Amino acid sequence: MSVQKARQNYLERPGPWKMNCCESVAYAFRQKVPLSVEELQSYAGFGGGRAPEGYCGAIYAAKRLLEALGSSKVAELYGIFQDFAGSVKCREIKALKKISCLECVEKAAGIVEGA
Repeated sequence: MSVQKARQNYLERPGPWKMNCCESVAYAFRQKVPLSVEELQSYAGFGGGRAPEGYCGAIYAAKRLLEALGSSKVAELYGIFQDFAGSVKCREIKALKKISCLECVEKAAGIVEGA
């Protein structure tokens, strides 16, 4: 269910309300993961390769959500994306052209949903 919500957040929001990859994942789990409004809003600045260390925004959101849930799946998250996308860094993922941004959003949301 949250994977579909993340997908909708990324694709279906009109104009200035469109969410980036990081927001799309974070907002899909706002009922499951207790995050403050300020923290959720901070995800707006982490799309398009602007997450710390150049991470993909969807991966960064998934990492933060997994940590908030107390999950030990963060290392697994990175391994899955290395295999799936070839990297965990936005620019490298885009350069490799193995998967799209939408697929990153869906995969990251799926990992959090399974935690």
